[in-house]
Amino acid sequence: NYVRVVEVWWDEYKDYFYASRPESQALPYGDISELKKFREDHNCKSFKWFMEEIAYDITSHYPLPPKNVDWGE
Repeated sequence: NYVRVVEVWWDEYKDYFYASRPESQALPYGDISELKKFREDHNCKSFKWFMEEIAYDITSHYPLPPKNVDWGE
């Protein structure tokens, strides 16, 4: 369920989710085309808008980590 939410709603912020849970990138999440269509049909705002206008103080308490540019062990 988390992966479906991230894929449909988080836009460019999904990289932060996958950085903290890289194993979830391989999880099958099924067909999300109807969910994406719902978002488009209802002209839903972006996650960036949500972070800037609604949850604007989140990053002052919980800073976003730097994006991963390299993966490995």
